[in-house]
Amino acid sequence: MWALYCTRSDAVQVFIPDEWANTGGYTEQPGGGVLVDVDHGGVPMGVAVMEPLQVDLTRVIPGVAHDFGLDADAVIAAMRAALAAPDREVTIDVRGTAA
Repeated sequence: MWALYCTRSDAVQVFIPDEWANTGGYTEQPGGGVLVDVDHGGVPMGVAVMEPLQVDLTRVIPGVAHDFGLDADAVIAAMRAALAAPDREVTIDVRGTAA
């Protein structure tokens, strides 16, 4: 997945590459400044958080991730990486647990 924190719009977004190829869809707004882009089949293509520096990602992302079948830890890791490198695309590959 890849992520971007845009300082101009004050939003961080994670894009799910396998799903991003899908065209069309709509945006769900589950609350807490979180937006989820989904395709017409309901498959999530990306997650965004508005004003992410004012939000505790560990509180808002897990519920949304659960509802949309996403890996909360991977989404949070990608968002944190993007916040650490503002206005640049960050690519992250989070694999299964090492246990």
